[in-house]
Amino acid sequence: MNGRIGLIKIDVEGSECNVLTGMLASVRESRPLIHAEICGLEAIQAFNSFCSANSYAPYKWRSMRFEPVKEIAGGGNFLLAPGEKRVQIG
Repeated sequence: MNGRIGLIKIDVEGSECNVLTGMLASVRESRPLIHAEICGLEAIQAFNSFCSANSYAPYKWRSMRFEPVKEIAGGGNFLLAPGEKRVQIG
């Protein structure tokens, strides 16, 4: 590996946005996949803003797989993928 981050999993019971903000420089440099359990209006808004500002696409865990969605809504488990990376579903 070249020292880049490939995947970040965040599950810190409501502090996911703080974790993501604290490692933003690494995220922008490595462009990893990000798996997070997102809940609460503030977190949903912050993650949607992150996706827009950093060209990440959200995928929601449904029916035993991640499915692409236009934006994060209603909370749950999400995979965020950089727009330049192809994610195969299924």
